Amino acid sequence: MNPTKFAVYGERGSATRWLRDTLIEVLPDVRNVSNSTETGWKHGLWTSENERSMSPETLIIVIDKSPLAWVPSLQRKPWHMHQLRDLPMADFIRTEAYSVMDEPALRRWWPELKPLEMIPEDVDFQPWSNVLTMWREKYSRWWALSGRRPVVTISFDLLMEHGAAYFYSRFDEVRGLLPSMREDESLINLDFPRRDYYLNREYLEDYSEEDIDWIAQQTAIGPAAFKADSTPGDSDRTRSVAGSHSGVFCQDPCSRSACADAALTS
Repeated sequence: MNPTKFAVYGERGSATRWLRDTLIEVLPDVRNVSNSTETGWKHGLWTSENERSMSPETLIIVIDKSPLAWVPSLQRKPWHMHQLRDLPMADFIRTEAYSVMDEPALRRWWPELKPLEMIPEDVDFQPWSNVLTMWREKYSRWWALSGRRPVVTISFDLLMEHGAAYFYSRFDEVRGLLPSMREDESLINLDFPRRDYYLNREYLEDYSEEDIDWIAQQTAIGPAAFKADSTPGDSDRTRSVAGSHSGVFCQDPCSRSACADAALTS
């Protein structure tokens, strides 16, 4: 069945809005239903409710930033997580994380919540122990979807490094389902204000060695992940968390499902 709709998922600060706008141009005959009542909050935890309401005609596209690249984006703008505002990095990554009802747009999913009441993002309706466990749990579930339905996964890190060629390569497995897809590199606008920041991994300057160890532990990186591509002078642990591979749990960006399943059982 050819997709007639698409839905974007990813954490805050991971270029989900850019991806949505790009897909509207690249897939002119596939309707955007991201962030709708049908597909749920694009930053939210995937649950059985999403599974029941999602049409089989909807193509899911997931975008991620590696944890070390992502955390400074969230620290600069924590969005609905008021308790994390203005915290130094060491505290930011170790503090309980939860979102609150602070804008009308969120009410389409939680109409019963009062202003500044906690949004039940976690399946247990509890705060996340920190933003890294939140990142891990959400992406584990999104990546695992590829074993059940057509899913396209895109690494922001690899997108910055390899550009339009990488973007289009991620659609190889579903290209036969998208006959109207426009393969035009000019449609992939990578003029991000901070692109050099990511290409040069300047975000590493925001962390101490203890912070990097903490992030590695919280995102459940196993020994196999330390085989990431090397950069002279980087430690193995730093390369594995921030490296230009796609995803934390595996080196092969095409093997997300198996990696996600392993993460969920760890």
